Amino acid sequence: MPYARDRTSNASFPFRRKQRWTNLLSAGRIGAAIEMYCGKCGNSLDEGQKFCDKCGQSADGTAGAPNQTYSPNVVRREKSEGAAAVLSFIWGGVGQIYVGRIGRGLGIIATYIVLMIVAMASVFGSRTLQYSHSDYWYDYYVYVYDGPLLMLGVLILIICFVFLIWNVFDAYKLARQYNDSLRATGKPPW
Repeated sequence: MPYARDRTSNASFPFRRKQRWTNLLSAGRIGAAIEMYCGKCGNSLDEGQKFCDKCGQSADGTAGAPNQTYSPNVVRREKSEGAAAVLSFIWGGVGQIYVGRIGRGLGIIATYIVLMIVAMASVFGSRTLQYSHSDYWYDYYVYVYDGPLLMLGVLILIICFVFLIWNVFDAYKLARQYNDSLRATGKPPW
């Protein structure tokens, strides 16, 4: 329902500081000019206006204007390809999350965590403390590494590095796809 306010009173309409004074004589009665406002957005309505120009709400508050769709202006910003690549280099998967592929980014983060745990367990679990020799006061021990387990850990670290390089290029490519789709259609691709 639209708001109405009598211009003869000194009451001010809430949320509106700018007042539009009308000619009191054109209203038909001196001192009884009424200005109408939209009940949805507060926009000023002219006399005899059936629909709000700003939001399309009916002046009587029942329905919107026929064949009028209300679409707010949503500005979507492009994603920086460089920022996506740098974020993925710092921590794998964060660049994909930045671009909007949250599931893919979380999957990459989980894969990194598992690979790093296995690699560190292989490298540090392959060493054992063994007795070397002793002199009069001290016993000497040395760490001896198990060859195959150490090689497995180093191999997994190399796989992590290759995965990191792929991850950086993937985040860059996703940011470029996002921007191309945004320029072509005005909507993000996912």
